[in-house]
Amino acid sequence: MLARSKIPVWIVKALLSNGVKRVSKLAAMTDDELLAIPGIGKRAVELIRSVLGAFDGGRSKR
Repeated sequence: MLARSKIPVWIVKALLSNGVKRVSKLAAMTDDELLAIPGIGKRAVELIRSVLGAFDGGRSKR
């Protein structure tokens, strides 16, 4: 769930208001798809990718 992720609250609010509720859906989205969401800009995409990269890194070490 996005609400429990380490993604900043302002990004989570923008994503939730546009129907993105799960990290798996977010991870499958392209940068262009993310940039099409109101409130999501280049900096938000960078933050999302950073958090998702850390998330994937933690999973692969298990």
